[in-house]
Amino acid sequence: MRFAITDIETTGSHASGNSIIEVAVLVLENNEIVEEYQTLINPESKLPPYITTLTGINDSMLVNAPVFEDIADDLFEVLKDAIFVAHNVSFDYSFIKASFEHVGIKWSPPKLDSIKVARKAFPGLRSYGLANVCLELNIRNDAAHRAMGDARATLTLFDKCIAILGEEAIEALTIEKNKALYLPAHLDRETFESLPSTTGVYFLLNKQQKPIYIGKAKNIKKRVYQHFSTDPKSSRMQAFMADICDVQFQETGTELLALLIEDQHIRQHWPKHNGAQKKKPHQYHILRYTDQLGYERLAIQLTGKYQSCVRSFSSHSKATAWLYELAEEGGLDHRLLGLSMFDTSLPMPDVKAHNQNLESALRDNESKLPTYLLKGKGRHEQEESFIYIERQKIVGYGFVDAHGNGQWQDELKPIVPTEVNAAMAIRLIESPYPYHLLNLTTVPDNTNAS
Repeated sequence: MRFAITDIETTGSHASGNSIIEVAVLVLENNEIVEEYQTLINPESKLPPYITTLTGINDSMLVNAPVFEDIADDLFEVLKDAIFVAHNVSFDYSFIKASFEHVGIKWSPPKLDSIKVARKAFPGLRSYGLANVCLELNIRNDAAHRAMGDARATLTLFDKCIAILGEEAIEALTIEKNKALYLPAHLDRETFESLPSTTGVYFLLNKQQKPIYIGKAKNIKKRVYQHFSTDPKSSRMQAFMADICDVQFQETGTELLALLIEDQHIRQHWPKHNGAQKKKPHQYHILRYTDQLGYERLAIQLTGKYQSCVRSFSSHSKATAWLYELAEEGGLDHRLLGLSMFDTSLPMPDVKAHNQNLESALRDNESKLPTYLLKGKGRHEQEESFIYIERQKIVGYGFVDAHGNGQWQDELKPIVPTEVNAAMAIRLIESPYPYHLLNLTTVPDNTNAS
C-alpha cells in the first residue's frame, strides 16, 4: 500500500476564504519512505498575526515563495495513486482539494485519518490532538506547527499504529472514494456502525453530552450517514463536525411518532444547529375579543402566542370555513366573526343576545371536538405505537402489545404542553405518514389507514 502522509499550514481555519502557506508530504510504501516533498507557498495576501505566532512563518518568508499554481503539478504527482493520510484528514484534504480545483485539477483520493487510526490502536488517551498524542506516546516533534515537523510526527504515530494493528486493519479503516465517510474526529466509528437502520429520532451530542442537533429518520443510520458523507469545506460545517462527540437514538416504529418526539426534544433542548424546527409554524388562530360596543367578536390572526385563542388551523381557508360553519350552527352574524360576505344594510343584533349565542355556539363546538388515538407500527412486530390527542391537544404517546388487550392508558408518556401543541396535533393528523385513526369520541374510523 502507498500512503501520502501530509500536513499543511494555512492562513485560517477553513478552506473557504483561506489559503495554504506550507505543505509537506512523506510517501510511505512497504514501510519505507520513498519520496519527500516540502515547500512554502505564497498566499498572495498578508498573514494574520496569530498565524505567524503559531507557526513562525512570516510574510518575508513567503514573498519569494511560489504560488500554488506553480507547484500544483508537482504536488499532484507526489499525491497520486496514494492513500491520503493526515491528522484530522478533512481539514488538510479540504484545503488541498479546493486549491487543486482552483487551478483545474481533479483530485479525489482515498483518505485515512490518523486520529481514527490512533483511537483504534491507543484507546483511552485524554486527547487525540497531535500535540497530546506526541506527549503521551513519547513522539518527538522539534518543529510543531510546521508542515514537515507535523508530517514526521504523524508518520511516527502511523508507524506505531501499523505495528499494533497490522496493515489489513489500516486498510479497513481507509475511507474509499466511492464510500466517502467524513466521520467527526471525536466520534468513534463503532458508535456510527452500531446505529440501527430503523425509524426514529437521533441526537448528535457534544462532549458534555448535550444535543447540538436532533433529527428524525425513516432509517436512522442512513440519515446520520448523510450528515457525514459531504466533505465539510465551510467554516460552519467544520465547526459542526468538530462539536460532535457521540450519537444516540430513540426508535419510534413510525415516522409519525418520530415527528412528534423530534419536535418535543428540539423544544426542550433548543440545539444550536437546529434552525428550521425552532421557528414557530405558520398557524391561523381564531381570536376572541370584545369591541367598544360590547360585542364579543372572532377574528383570524396569523401565528403568535395568544391566551384567548379559540382554535388553530394550518391554513386561512380552513379557519374561514370553520367560522362559516360556526355561524351557520349558532345563527351568528357574519360581521361579528370577521367574515367578508355580509349585508351592511341589515341591523346589528342585540349585544346581549349575540354574546350569549356566541358563547353557546363555542361551548357546543368544543364539546364536539373529538378524542383520537393515532395508531401505527411499533418498534418490533409484537408492538404497536399510539399518539393520544384530546380535543386538539396532544396528551401523550406510548407503545402497547400488538396482541394484548389494548390498555394504552397504562403506557401513556405525557407530552409537556407548549404553545405549538395544537399546531403539532394538526400536523400529525394532516401528515402524509400512514396511521390508523381511532376516534374515541364516536365510533372507530379508518381515516388514512394503511
